[in-house]
Amino acid sequence: MKFFRSRDTRLRSDFYSNDGKRLCCLIENTQNGMLITELNERGLVEKQVYMKPDDPFYVSLTMNMEIADSGEYKGMDIDAVCTSCSGILVRELDLMHPSVINTVPVVPSYICRGCSKRFYSMTDTYLKSLVVNKKELFDEKDLKEFSENEEAFVSTLQEYIIRIFASKKISRIR
Repeated sequence: MKFFRSRDTRLRSDFYSNDGKRLCCLIENTQNGMLITELNERGLVEKQVYMKPDDPFYVSLTMNMEIADSGEYKGMDIDAVCTSCSGILVRELDLMHPSVINTVPVVPSYICRGCSKRFYSMTDTYLKSLVVNKKELFDEKDLKEFSENEEAFVSTLQEYIIRIFASKKISRIR
């Protein structure tokens, strides 16, 4: 896959199709490993995986990348505006140099460049991936519910998340 390098070392692929969705891949070499994020056409996180340098896939991925000149890199635009000031939203991790990122939040967070209002986005695909890849965050009852009816479980989870973030005055990107 071809990637374009930013001035701050981020790598971004062109869009590709996967399971009927158009996605692009963003790779960030962080303080302790590599964060691989798949973003949809709206700029929202669909999948996020953090790898340590000793992971065999990490080594394989870095050896098989085709990296283009940094002049061709284009950051990911978020297809949403701030509900308070109509300002531009940006992924919070994009405001940091990748080399200083030492923790990756479970919930993808965004911030308004105009008024600094915070937002989150958890797509259904992201939540399903989270349950499958981070089982330690869920108890056995939750995992059983998920295995019996993924759609109903994710819908319930979205409702809980909305309530939690609403109480913190963090809005969901629509």
